[in-house]
Amino acid sequence: MKIAVLYTELTANNSSFEELSILQDAEQVRTVLIELGYGSILIPFCLNDLSRTTVLLREYQPDLVFNLVDEVDGVHELSHLPTSYLTALRFKYTGCSGISLALTTDKVLAKEILLKNGLPTPPWLSYQNISSEPVSSEKFIVKHRYLDGSAGLDETKLQLYADGKELRELLLADPDLMAEVYVDGREFAVPVFNYHGEILMPGAAETIFKDFPADKLKVVGALAKWEPASFEYQNTIAEFNFSENDQPLIDQLKQISRKCWDALHLSSYARVDFRVDQNNRPWILEVNGNPSIAANDWVACVAELASIAYPELIRSIVEVAK
Repeated sequence: MKIAVLYTELTANNSSFEELSILQDAEQVRTVLIELGYGSILIPFCLNDLSRTTVLLREYQPDLVFNLVDEVDGVHELSHLPTSYLTALRFKYTGCSGISLALTTDKVLAKEILLKNGLPTPPWLSYQNISSEPVSSEKFIVKHRYLDGSAGLDETKLQLYADGKELRELLLADPDLMAEVYVDGREFAVPVFNYHGEILMPGAAETIFKDFPADKLKVVGALAKWEPASFEYQNTIAEFNFSENDQPLIDQLKQISRKCWDALHLSSYARVDFRVDQNNRPWILEVNGNPSIAANDWVACVAELASIAYPELIRSIVEVAK
């Protein structure tokens, strides 16, 4: 069986830790696929040179495409495009469908669906409702509507907004922004994946904000994810083991995550991010339909809790692909 690993092509200017990790993750998946006995090559995806991608795919004629593309030419709201492209070329691919990726990439649309399904997500504002609805007395954090949470938050510019006029000006000036009520509390992520036909949620990861000053917002932003020399990166730690007292909360997070899986028509693997407030009530921040599956990232680490080794996780992703 031949598997092409499709990844976001790096440009000449792509030299950041985040961008270089894209190629490293793709290489890692390809190496594991070869170790599992599959034939595999890397193929870059670039909208500005789609003909080259098409030529490479048609020359190799893979039985399956392992889709690792989470943005297209720097535009995250087009993350569903590669799946539509692969469907048009009649190639099977791993991961969520294009529809699911489109739903989860747009935070506002995803939150509307979650709310209609009775799932808890913090109140929000966007240019679509800021003019007609009064701004509450809550404090809001401003995010990018389409970027992954970490990519859309710059810790050096973070602040909470309580001024309705200021929020209106921000959101009306930029339709790519949204504002969400800030939930002060603990932060969790729950990976969900289809393991050989069974939907599993083996555990959760809690983000520990170590030694953060009292006046510093505890959020996972771009520095915490992609800048190894930063205070945020070095002091934002993932915890995978929980006390018996936390187990009812972890079980609740899993139950909610399973409902998100159904509501957003997810498949293969995904991740649900939460904040838990001071009253121990969970709130869904976002659902990521194409999270990192690097060996040291949360999906793989939580799979280890169920004694699922990384190569076996990759094998399962291949086997459940449609």
